[in-house]
Amino acid sequence: MALLPNSFEHPWWQAIRSDLLTVLALDKPEARLDWLNEQARERACLNSRGLSIEFIDQAHWSGKAYEAWIDQHGQVPTRLSGKGQWHDLFNALIWLRCPLSKAQLNRAHVKASRIDAAGSATQSGRRGPMRDKATLIDEQALIWLDHDPVLREALQRRDWSKLFLEERDRWSALQHTRGLFVFGHALYEKFLAPYKALTAHVLILSPTTASSAVKAQGKTARLDAQTGCDLSMHELDAVLAQRLSDWTDAQTLRLYPLPVLGVPGWHQDNACPAFYDDRHVFRRPANI
Repeated sequence: MALLPNSFEHPWWQAIRSDLLTVLALDKPEARLDWLNEQARERACLNSRGLSIEFIDQAHWSGKAYEAWIDQHGQVPTRLSGKGQWHDLFNALIWLRCPLSKAQLNRAHVKASRIDAAGSATQSGRRGPMRDKATLIDEQALIWLDHDPVLREALQRRDWSKLFLEERDRWSALQHTRGLFVFGHALYEKFLAPYKALTAHVLILSPTTASSAVKAQGKTARLDAQTGCDLSMHELDAVLAQRLSDWTDAQTLRLYPLPVLGVPGWHQDNACPAFYDDRHVFRRPANI
């Protein structure tokens, strides 16, 4: 895995930048795997059963029931070279940064797959909405701490003009003191070669929920040096994990599309209003 000609200074790398640069400095795949497992032990990464997370060479995996394998063995199959290595590396880094949330997602996957299997006789074995939503969160989610109702409402309405142009000045506070946290590992992979239509799926967490989760841990919110968020990564992970553990129905957890290159400061061309004239990317709902 050669280091790409990318400084990884873009804001969307913020949450994993330190770990990413450290692991990319290791030339051999085995050394990278050893480092990931050393960090998993130090950070006490566990699955929902309480088993220690271990990253294993995918060659040592049966190739069947990926999520069930993690649930039963605590082992995360990881491609060390070739196609898929970036995807799996980003997955591993999110396990290190948000182990509680990843464990809850794994639990949701396994639970939903059992429900799908029980209904396979009448549903032809198709994946149900819970598994689809869990996959979307796992792969494409961007976490938004909702401290600005004006921006949040514009996002929910897909009012791109208001979100990105009329209220442009509000983004500075959102990004630098509250933060947008990229969670989906497939989203990170796409950031290696971003394109205008690249879209994240936003999961909104309320400050009230965050405050309650932090207080439940007997902690106070504090600035995290790596992410620049009011909540530390550990606290943010606890908040997200709680939200996922309370999730029982695909319809009760809403996700909102966000064309990420439209975020002020995330692409040099979006300082020009004409950037947002592309209706193939910045589309409005049919009923608005």
